[in-house]
Amino acid sequence: MSHRSTNSRQPAQVIRHLERLLEIEDQRLDARRAELGEVREAIRALSIVQARSAVRHEADLEVIPAEVASDVIAGLLDELGPGIVRSVTRTVEYGPGLEEERIRDTQQRMADGLVLRCIYPLSVLDTAVGRRWIGAWSDAGEEQRFVVDPPSEFLIAGSNAVLACAEWNVPESDYVIIREPMLIAAFTALHENTYASGVALGADLGEKQREAKLIDLMALGLKDEAIARTLGLSLRTVRRRIADLMDEHGVDTRFQLGAALLARGRLETGPSPLSGLRASMAQSAKR
Repeated sequence: MSHRSTNSRQPAQVIRHLERLLEIEDQRLDARRAELGEVREAIRALSIVQARSAVRHEADLEVIPAEVASDVIAGLLDELGPGIVRSVTRTVEYGPGLEEERIRDTQQRMADGLVLRCIYPLSVLDTAVGRRWIGAWSDAGEEQRFVVDPPSEFLIAGSNAVLACAEWNVPESDYVIIREPMLIAAFTALHENTYASGVALGADLGEKQREAKLIDLMALGLKDEAIARTLGLSLRTVRRRIADLMDEHGVDTRFQLGAALLARGRLETGPSPLSGLRASMAQSAKR
């Protein structure tokens, strides 16, 4: 009886052996792919961190404690010289730049050629303190516009820098200095668009100008009392002038008056730029 060698295998056995070897290699490859995937994710995460760090560096933000912000303003004005300062002031009760020394310094700079262009909320005219502030700065030559809800407080020193609240719409927060040109341009565009939509006030208005301001303030949704305070007129005078406008346009309600003024183009003309509300009304009427 003959015996086969123990090393000899049937084809089926060889196939199974090869399949096991392939399975082992597949497992090794899967493990290797998983390791390579982890390396790839680590590289991606590091790239994101590096990109964020680069953005923070390029943005060139510097946090300024609120208690030294007034001195920082003086430094920015020194850098600027006789240029244009654009600002948004939401309150005149507190904040940097309200100190007597700083006020005198800024007004002297204005006398020397500095242009100050400021946006205020209409509500600042509701208090005696606010009206005194507005009057004093108007007399000093400040260019002023009033809107219902201005953006967060900030100051733009020409094209050099922006001083803004570190927390949007929180005047009590610290401040940041921004020197990135693209961000300065964005703040400047925000200021110019808001300024263009605001209402300009003045004590030396003629009758036609006063009427245009009255229409502007009505379009902004102000009550008669607020309009009277804003224009420096009595409440009785404001109501009489509104009644005269209604008689002139042959209407019985203020809503009808608004529609008549819009239809006749009086909400699209006049010395004051369109408010946001008036602009949207005009666009709706054109559709």
